[in-house]
Amino acid sequence: MVNHAYLAKMKLVKQQQRQMHTKQEHRRLKVITKLEEQLAMVNALLRNERYVPTKTKWVTNAQGVRESVVVPKRVRSWFWMNAAGCFFNVMYGSRMLPLKEGLTAISVAKRDDIPEVIQNLIEAVKAGELDEAIESVAERGTSHFRSNPPALPKAQIKAAK
Repeated sequence: MVNHAYLAKMKLVKQQQRQMHTKQEHRRLKVITKLEEQLAMVNALLRNERYVPTKTKWVTNAQGVRESVVVPKRVRSWFWMNAAGCFFNVMYGSRMLPLKEGLTAISVAKRDDIPEVIQNLIEAVKAGELDEAIESVAERGTSHFRSNPPALPKAQIKAAK
């Protein structure tokens, strides 16, 4: 007979199944995370502070031992200013999201209004208003890299011989 003295001391429960995100939820979270990063960058700019996000990277030191090092992370701003005013793009990866047919930028009256625009965009993404735009950009993906290269015409094959 097995003694369950150790198990009797613990609280046993039925395991809850881990919730998985759908593709759509995952993509929304990705955009929201990047928008929050842009918000932090703009807030630092408005306070005249330097914004330096960091990431953890594994490197091999001189003794050949792998160690964790915190390094600055490169973040590109999605906003810019010129003589016409301030503008803001929403990106998914390296591609601009089309906010409406043929329109990819938001015009902002002044630099101080950019945080409010980003907050509104975060709420729009949470509400699913940009799902179609995210889907159109995400589905393009890298399929053109995976396709088979075109075959050479017969004339080029004969010329190569």
